[in-house]
Amino acid sequence: LSGNITQLNPSVAVIDCNRVRYVLSISSSCYAKKNGMKTTTLLTHLQVSEDAHVLYGFHDEQERRLFRHLLSVSGIGAKTAMAIISSASPDMIMRSIITDNVQQLQTLKGVSEKTAQKIVIELKKKISKEDFPSVAMREKIPSRDEALAALSTLGFPRTVSEKAVDTILSSNHGKEIGVEELL
Repeated sequence: LSGNITQLNPSVAVIDCNRVRYVLSISSSCYAKKNGMKTTTLLTHLQVSEDAHVLYGFHDEQERRLFRHLLSVSGIGAKTAMAIISSASPDMIMRSIITDNVQQLQTLKGVSEKTAQKIVIELKKKISKEDFPSVAMREKIPSRDEALAALSTLGFPRTVSEKAVDTILSSNHGKEIGVEELL
């Protein structure tokens, strides 16, 4: 959907497309990226159930693809999938799945140990590193994990640390950076 933003808060966006207003459920990361904008384009997913049709909006294809993968896991509905996506970056979630990091998935909102195990078991075979190339690239950088661990120890929130470290790594175009430099 492309149009004017008439309302935006951390969980809902209202987009006016040619005088038709669409209400979309969005993630907190989508909100952060769209906040302050007057017009936007959102990728959508329509969830149809017996009692409602709910439209979900996403900033980019990676976020929407992860949402759809999470919906395919038994026991995870659209609200839980959106809560998970709002709790961490798609890269972190996908990296946790690819590397069998159940403990990291458990830190996400709405994810118990059993749910985290289900996510890893059911999605590890379905997803590929080609679907999420940024995850595959970051797996090869050992200093990234060390820097994130150090920032976590210093008390910085995981999502803020990941965003900062990933921004530095992407601006360096794949060149290796030491832990000290990242910090």
